[in-house]
Amino acid sequence: MIINYFNQEELDTNDIKEKLDLIATSSTENAKYLSKMLIKTLSYLSQKEELNAQHLKEGFPTSISDVDAVVYFSNAPEEALKNAKKCITIGNFKTNLQDAKNLLINVKHTRVLKKNLKNSRCVMIGFQPEDMDFMNYYYTRLKVYFYNVCKELTRMPYEVIKQDIEKACTTLLLEKNCFQLPFPKDKTKIKLKRFLKAYQTIIESVKEFKIGSEYLFYKSIKKDEYYTNMLNEISLIVEIFTLPDHIEQVSRIYDISCERMLKEAHALGYCDFENNRCIASRYTNGFPNSLENGCCQNTYKDRGKNCRYLNKDHSCQICAISCRMFTCGYLQKRGIDHALFQYPLIDIAFGKLKRTEIIYDFFTPKEVMMKKLK
Repeated sequence: MIINYFNQEELDTNDIKEKLDLIATSSTENAKYLSKMLIKTLSYLSQKEELNAQHLKEGFPTSISDVDAVVYFSNAPEEALKNAKKCITIGNFKTNLQDAKNLLINVKHTRVLKKNLKNSRCVMIGFQPEDMDFMNYYYTRLKVYFYNVCKELTRMPYEVIKQDIEKACTTLLLEKNCFQLPFPKDKTKIKLKRFLKAYQTIIESVKEFKIGSEYLFYKSIKKDEYYTNMLNEISLIVEIFTLPDHIEQVSRIYDISCERMLKEAHALGYCDFENNRCIASRYTNGFPNSLENGCCQNTYKDRGKNCRYLNKDHSCQICAISCRMFTCGYLQKRGIDHALFQYPLIDIAFGKLKRTEIIYDFFTPKEVMMKKLK
């Protein structure tokens, strides 16, 4: 397996495997965790995603003169500036500029955008993926942490690891810098959240907005995993935006998010249960770590017993995002840490107050959460 380190370099997997084989010979706490989790996590994060952007069309459309306006994010192409009846370019401009048919609007100024689309009946929307900021969603805390652990492992001499395996693993796993991106963010790019908020404004403003790939197009230069993931997410969000009922939109977002979190938990198995005791309860003392069934035992809703929604096979009867995304302090220090703002669907659909409710309303069925989120 080739590890692509933030599109900067390829890490030597043979060197990593050799060192992990050495680490696996130890039965100590952090050595067992690192040898189990590292390759498993990297395999999961490196899974290739196929382009499935059904609601987007690649390339510039030929029927541009038939629509009332073209809204383009970032730098509008010459065809739009010349042939469109009205061309609105949206970006991180300091001020809004306007002439007879071409406008420049700051991406934050959705009211100005709405005003300029007031009498439009048909609008085309275009964007260039390279000008969009997808960093927070693609480079999640989990991905950043384990990629950095790999990098640090390649830098650590074999002899140093051999001398004291547990000490070397503890140093690798608890290194705070492993949670940091190794490069600064590009602030000139349009945040995906801003782009999709502006897209929502366009849908609401245009009288007869027609959803379909012929009305939403992109012009892409790069074809790597980062942009594939971005285009698939945009297409999925656009599809959800087309649902007529708000409750239906929220329900779909909730289901997809739960499904993704559950898939990750199953693939990585980071709670690492053995004889009904999770990794935290095996290696730490005191409440709640002394309990069987981990976080699902002795909850604030079910004192002194298992959570009411826990099945005998340790699966869960309900879809609860708060439970799905929760990880204890033990795991958070070792890279298994989730944040709702790193899930595009949730970050774009819900404000901070709603996200806070989702995070802290544990052991709550979806039906109850729907009433709070509508």
